[in-house]
Amino acid sequence: MRKSESYEILKYFSLADLFSIGNAFSGFLSIVFAIKKEYLLCCYFLFIAVFLDFLDGKIARYTGRKHSEFGVQIDSLADVVSFGIAPSVLGFFLLNIEETFKICILLFFIACGISRLARFNVIVKKTKHYIGMPITLNGIIFPLFFIISPTCFKDYGAIVYIVVGLLMISSFKLKKFL
Repeated sequence: MRKSESYEILKYFSLADLFSIGNAFSGFLSIVFAIKKEYLLCCYFLFIAVFLDFLDGKIARYTGRKHSEFGVQIDSLADVVSFGIAPSVLGFFLLNIEETFKICILLFFIACGISRLARFNVIVKKTKHYIGMPITLNGIIFPLFFIISPTCFKDYGAIVYIVVGLLMISSFKLKKFL
């Protein structure tokens, strides 16, 4: 391998992609804090991930890189970490249900999130509506639910994971607001 080939990947990155990487880092830190049972910090990093996801889209539109295939992939992979896996790890540690049932619910939730992103990436993006609930909303729903009522999150969160999973893969249209 020539030395110049080792740096070739850098030509694909844009400023927006760096914010997507920051989103993924925030998702990872959310997972770390969930494992350490520091649930408020876990939630705060989910909020940071949402903010960075918002900024990556704004920057991509502003710089004209909105439809960069590389950027689309980076964004989706970051979203799986931050808005699929991280909320699931939080749920794993907090839900008050039998472990096998809990794992099945969270696997369903993750599958719905991945499916939602895949569908989003293959449909025409020039629509004025989202189809199904955007996965990014998980970075708001679950932290807010926990912060507002940790007890309700523990007792009723499993139902919320199922409902939100179904909303992500549903066919309802939601007007794009950003």
